[in-house]
Amino acid sequence: MGANYCINGGAMSERIFNKNFIRIFITTVLVMTGNQIIMVVLPLYLDNLGKNPSVLGIATSLSALAAMIMRPFGGILADRWSKKMVLILGAFIMILGMIGINVIPVTFAIIAMRLIQGFGISGATTAQMAIAADVLPKSKLKSGMSYFGIASVLAAAIGPIIGIELIYGDNYTWSWMGAILIFGLAIFFVSTISYEVVEESPLLIGKKNYEGSIFWKFYEKKAFLPSLVQLIIMTGNAVIVFLPSYGRSIGVENVGWFYTIQALTMFVANIFVGKIIDRIKNPLSLLIPGLCVFSSALFLLFLADSSLIFFLAAVLYGTGFGINIATMNVLIMSFAPYDRRGAASSTFFSSIDLGFSIGSILGGVIIGTFTYKTFYGISVLFPIAAIFLSLIVFRNIRLDQE
Repeated sequence: MGANYCINGGAMSERIFNKNFIRIFITTVLVMTGNQIIMVVLPLYLDNLGKNPSVLGIATSLSALAAMIMRPFGGILADRWSKKMVLILGAFIMILGMIGINVIPVTFAIIAMRLIQGFGISGATTAQMAIAADVLPKSKLKSGMSYFGIASVLAAAIGPIIGIELIYGDNYTWSWMGAILIFGLAIFFVSTISYEVVEESPLLIGKKNYEGSIFWKFYEKKAFLPSLVQLIIMTGNAVIVFLPSYGRSIGVENVGWFYTIQALTMFVANIFVGKIIDRIKNPLSLLIPGLCVFSSALFLLFLADSSLIFFLAAVLYGTGFGINIATMNVLIMSFAPYDRRGAASSTFFSSIDLGFSIGSILGGVIIGTFTYKTFYGISVLFPIAAIFLSLIVFRNIRLDQE
């Protein structure tokens, strides 16, 4: 029968946007906005300090590696200790990193701070997804998790703008202070969330999932195969890393508009999935069209020789990837036992980290050996591979099952 959810001793509202969901939604926007500021401002900051580009590469790689290593531990802590406290601790670590980068602008310190922040952002993002699932009423879990994806889209749209606008000449302190303030606000909002779970019967499924295996203690079985599909998709999604340089190489001006268009279409895609997900019986009804659109976007990028085709690819890119990520959010949280939602979230985000890292490394090697066009052509194969794997993984999955 599962669990009944109570907020401050009362029955949970059947509305998606109940007060706790609104708070975790705002918290997620803030956490992801702060992270976006770091991602956009750090390259400019390092250039201003006269650092070699390799410093950015090392710092970014170590941060991603730290995030991937920390996620399973963050999931266990969230499930067995407190999801709220894991998120608060993660945001606090991000603040410490910002202070360190600003106060000690030397290569070793910056790399060390980014390594530490990898632990912080992994804990925060793992916990926030699990909290969102916790505070949604069971009847609205699928559509609610679709809408929850909008938080990251909003952050991707506003974070870079805030970060760049706060730079004053050679003074980057206000950008770092802005990120610190944003993470501080995230801590405030998540601390106001209050809910408890009253179980009608013991949730033994989650416990059985890791009995007899240390691996399944850290990762969630029900999330593993969907996460494997997402890993393949994210390997292809790594084309986004090389987009500015690729755009310039084919003569596209104002490449930044790609990100704006992508964010807008992802926003629409999340709304669309949220509106229809409760009427969908099999996730393939959304995943296959979404992946076809996403692969079409990558194919257009491969063909692109003008701004028109480049920005048309952005429309398809945001639409296809938006449908994919919104549907995956639903799948990961809908079938994970309550006491394993932290582990399920960490399994999913670990696949995102690993896929993005593999794709970035692969892209660097292919582009260095051949051309940008070669890499963008090869990238089309990944969503196609994900389509065939999805047909196997999700063929018997029903979204309308209890």
